[in-house]
Order: sequence, then structure tokens, then C-alpha cells
Amino acid sequence: MNVRPLRSRLTLAPSLIAFLALLALFLASVAPLPTRAVPVTNQVDLTDWDFTLSNPFERSAETEVRAAFLLLNSGQLEPALQAAGRALERNPASADAHEIAGAALAKLGRFEDSLARLTKATELNPRQATAFAKLGDVQAALQHPGPARTAYLQALAIDPTDRRAHQRLGLMSEDEGDASRAIDHFEKGLEGTPPNYVGVKINLARLYNRANRFEQTIVLLAPVVPDTYPDPIAHLLLGTAYLGTTNLNAGLHSLEIMSRLRGRDATAQQALALAYSQAGQPAKALEILDALLATQPNALEARVQRAQTLAALNRPADALTEFQAALASQPKSIPTLLEFAAYHASHGAPNEAIRLYSSVLALPDAPALAYERLAAVQRDAGQLKEAETTLLAGCTRHPQHARLRTLLGLHYGLTQQYARSRDSLTEALAMAPGNPQALKALSGAHQRLGSLSNAVAAARQLVAVVPRNAEDRFYLGGLEQDAGELRAAIATYGEVLKLNPDHAAALNNLAHTLASEGHATEALPFAERALKLLPNNPSVLHTHGWVCLQAGAFPAAQKSLAQAARLAPGKPTYQFHLALAQKSSGDVPAARATLDALLALRTQYPERAEAQRLREQLR
Repeated sequence: MNVRPLRSRLTLAPSLIAFLALLALFLASVAPLPTRAVPVTNQVDLTDWDFTLSNPFERSAETEVRAAFLLLNSGQLEPALQAAGRALERNPASADAHEIAGAALAKLGRFEDSLARLTKATELNPRQATAFAKLGDVQAALQHPGPARTAYLQALAIDPTDRRAHQRLGLMSEDEGDASRAIDHFEKGLEGTPPNYVGVKINLARLYNRANRFEQTIVLLAPVVPDTYPDPIAHLLLGTAYLGTTNLNAGLHSLEIMSRLRGRDATAQQALALAYSQAGQPAKALEILDALLATQPNALEARVQRAQTLAALNRPADALTEFQAALASQPKSIPTLLEFAAYHASHGAPNEAIRLYSSVLALPDAPALAYERLAAVQRDAGQLKEAETTLLAGCTRHPQHARLRTLLGLHYGLTQQYARSRDSLTEALAMAPGNPQALKALSGAHQRLGSLSNAVAAARQLVAVVPRNAEDRFYLGGLEQDAGELRAAIATYGEVLKLNPDHAAALNNLAHTLASEGHATEALPFAERALKLLPNNPSVLHTHGWVCLQAGAFPAAQKSLAQAARLAPGKPTYQFHLALAQKSSGDVPAARATLDALLALRTQYPERAEAQRLREQLR
């Protein structure tokens, strides 16, 4: 039995999340702002470098070091470089002077010269964390990500609180797709950062939104991003977060500000229109798109979005015309073909959708998404063999695309080709370890193949990846129970109840497992809680009755088991347990009648021999 809890709140539509995330990247690329930290693999933003040293005035005699330091912090780069040079003439071993010179050279764009100075500073004073952090920035500016990472890590080894090193490593981790590690670095880099350094918060908020941690974005940005704040990216991220928490008015307000800041930017207007559409206001979305197309009639993506909006307004004829016009302007536009096909698929025209998706596959740069969508339409149309062929072709064309390989594994599972499903999912996980969907499907394939130990192992990997998912943990408990690992199952069901105390199925299974282990008294409260939640469920009634029987509460056992047997007459086990409860309660005639009816059944069931022996005892 699998009882799914209701969601406590709405979630932001995946299409809107994806679009807004892409918009954030687009806005940053076309108009980088001083507040945003630029990825280290691209260029290095030195505007907010703080020119602190480990101990800048350690040698009071070095008046030139003091002068160079003050000049550098006031932005007088050439005079600072000259002062540092004079300091080095007097003391060539001054690590501070080398660091100041390296910082000034980096600000002047002379990265090779800066690299030499900062390297020398770290050699002279291996405990100077700020020099290592600056060295990392210069290595990154020179497109040396490996040495840059080494320098940042060295800075953190010396000073674990170095915010610059954390922020840079956060950007590097984000570029590498390690969002969890990026968030960790950004959070640590935020400590001690001045409140007005909004760029650092923007980097972290971008990742929070990507992980659907919208509340944290709001806490992070709302205090520092008023309506007058000039950065459209900040308003975009804040608006996305508000929409994600279903605060539609606040979300749309922030996106309106973002749109005004971007002026006539087509992508920003499309994002605002999509947000209105997702918020249940397609008429307002259409108004925005009409205004955009009036000034930019060749904005193809906006025209496609207008067609989708017309469909949402239940104007299918107008939507069809708009799609056809968009396709006529660019017949080989893959995004248009994909969206037009999706329109047909969702409006009862699968054959037309299949035709359009197939036309995309004929193009030389057909994306993996086209194979994915075509296979889905074919599957829904009952064309299972064709769907398999499509997915296989997609895997051949995109051999490193983990999602296509996962979908192929899911398809094999649907068609009961469990060995092939196992193999495809194993390959998918080798490409993208930790994919929850693939792990759960792999566990199911192992289970179907009779390998419960492997099924349990995959399910344990699953809950390690999504530790807060009660349903996946419940699934693991069921497998452990089936595999006879009852103590492990008891612990797992307990973890489910920590996540969701009213998970009726976990309460039921925990009670049954505890009773099976001889802990009926301990099991009884869980059985009673499950029964209170699902009073007419025969499985829950049976568990309650069985636990009561084990605990010696015979009248309660008889009552629950009688109701379970009545609601599920095709379950011989329920009737047998009812007979045991009737006998234990002293109602021998009722026990005889129940056993007679049970033995009259022609079907085979595990308790038949035991039922026969009990009936003979009750003559």
C-alpha cells in the first residue's frame, strides 16, 4: 500500500523555472554589472577586491609599504606600483610589497607580471592567505582553472574564513555542475561580507532558485533589493523566488521592475509574459506579447509564445494560425517545430505531433529533447515498439545523454524487459550518478528480476540522494521488509514517520513488522494511529487486528479482523486470522463457521493446512 501525502503548497512550473534561469544567464552575459561576480573560467571581477594584507605594517620601517597600501586602496594604481617598487628596492624580501605590486598590476590588466609578483609573495610568506586568494584570481584571469583552484584552496587552508576564496570556489563549483558544493562555498563566503555586496548574494540566490529553495532567496535578497535597486538580475531572481512560494503579486511586481530595467528587451518581456501566463493571467500575457510583437514583428520566440498563450485562452484556431505563421517564417526552426508538435500532442493530434517531431529528427542538429518527446507521444499512442526505436536512435546520436538512457531504461521497464531496463539504467547512472529517477527505476528492475539485495542497495542510494523524501524512504522500507531485513525496515519506517508523522502506510507497515518481530505491545500504538487515519482500509484493519491478537487484545482483534474480512472477502489470510481471534475470544461456534467457509474455498493459500488442523481441534 502506498499512501501519498498532499503537497503543502504549489510549486513553480518547471517550464517557468527553466526560462527564468536562462534569462538570468542571458541578462548577465549581455549586461554584466559590477555587483555580479563573474565566473572564474571567463574573467575576473576585481572591482570589489579588498586590499588587506596579513600584517601590512609589520615592519614599521617600511614606510613605502604603508604608502603603497594606502595608494592602492584609494585606486591610485601607478603610484601604488611605484611605491611598492621603492619598498622592494629597500627590502627585496617584503612579501607585503610583492602582494601590493601584484594587486596593482592585476588591476592594470598586466596579469603575467602580477602572477610573478604574487607567486613571490606566497613564497616569501607561505602564511599570507590574501596573497594566495589574489594569486587564484590572476590564475583564473589567465584561463588556468587548475592552478587557480589550488591557490584558493591554499588560501582556505591558511584562513578557512577567506571570503574571496570561498566565493571563487563557489563559482568554479557552479561551472562544474556541483551545485551543492557551490552553495556551501557561497554561504561561507557570505560570512563577513559587507551587506551592500549584493553580487555575492546574487550568486547564491541563483543556486537557491535552481534548487527550489525559494524561501532562502527571499530572505537573502529582499532586505537588500528595494524597488529602486538598478540590477535586473536581482529583481529577476527575487521575482522567481516569490513565484516559487506562490506569492504571485510580489513575484510579478519584481518581474515588472526587471522588465522596465531591460526596456524593450524581447527576452525579458517574454519572461514577464510567461510569468503572467503561469500565474493564471494569460490575457495579461497576451497583452505583453502583442506590445512586443508590434515593435519587433520578427521576434520568433515571442510569436511561438503568443501561440501557446492563445491556446491557454482556449482559442485553438488562433493558436494554430499563429504557430503556422511562425513556422512559415523559419521552416527549420527547431524550437518552433518542437513547440508546435507539443501543441498538437496536447490537443488530440498525435499523428501531426509525430510528423513534426520526426521532421526535427531529420535535421543535422536535432536535440535529445526531440527524441524524448517523440517517444512519449508514440508511447501514449500505444506505439511501444516505435517508441523504443526512437529512444535507441536518440541514444546512438547522443551517446553521453544520461536522460535519454534513463528514459530507455524506464521504457524497458514499462514493456517488462527488466534485464534491458537494468542495463540501460546502470549505464545512465554511470553518466550521471545520483539521478533519483534512475535509481528508483533500477531498484524496481532488480526487484522484478528477483535480486532483492540489489534492489535494496539501489534504494539505499536513492534515499542518500533525496534524504527528505518520505515516499522514497517508505519504498526502501518495503523492500527491506520483503528481503527479510526486518530490523532495517523498522528503522526505515521510523525515519519515514520523522518526515511525515501521519504517513498511514508507514504506520501500518511498522506496526506489522514490529509484531512479526515479537514486539506487539510496542506495535499497537502505531496500528491504532494508522487505523484512525484510514478506518475503512482492509489492509490497515487487518494489521490492527493481527497486532491486537498478538498483544492479547482479543475483542478488539475480532472486531477489526471481522471488518477486514468483510471488506476484502478474497483474502483467505484475513479470514484465518479472524478465526484465530474468534477462538481466542471464546467464540468457538463463530470460529468453526469462519473456518468452514475458508476450507470450502477451492483456491490454494498458505494457511490452508493450518486452518484444517485448527478446524479439527474445534470439533
